[in-house]
Amino acid sequence: MANEEFDRAFVGLLTEHQPDLHLYIRSLLPDFDAAADALQETNTVLWTKRYEFELGSNFCAWAFAIARFKVMAVRRDSSRQARLFSEELMQQLADSAETREELLERRRHALAACLQRLSDRDRNLITLRYQSGVTVQMMSQQLKCSIRSLYKAITKIRRDLLRCIEHRLAMEEHR
Repeated sequence: MANEEFDRAFVGLLTEHQPDLHLYIRSLLPDFDAAADALQETNTVLWTKRYEFELGSNFCAWAFAIARFKVMAVRRDSSRQARLFSEELMQQLADSAETREELLERRRHALAACLQRLSDRDRNLITLRYQSGVTVQMMSQQLKCSIRSLYKAITKIRRDLLRCIEHRLAMEEHR
């Protein structure tokens, strides 16, 4: 892959996961300004080390590891360290955030697979409802069916998706 293509893909990942990265850093640094500085420094390091990242691997895990080192540096250099979390608590928060992100990533993959297993009709209903910003009332008019029947259909599809996701995650656990 050419560097320009890689850079575009990397910027897409960095942009997509910027809120996750910001929340992760904020969970470790209670001071808003220190967290903003750490985020900026983390972004700089991520960009500098971008070619060390392998596309297709877990971007959040990689970015969180770099962010953790930046947070530790901010804490070490801070003159207000007495007001910051203990190292042990910071480690627990960091581990917890990384675990949550890994679970969310697994759930996203399971959802994508489960969506593919839906009938075209059900997938179109869910897509129309959640990705396009269309209200159920608008869908009712467009599809010429009652609001109640739409709610019932969407509830059933959501229930089926939840079962499918839970089944896929349970299967992953038993591998």
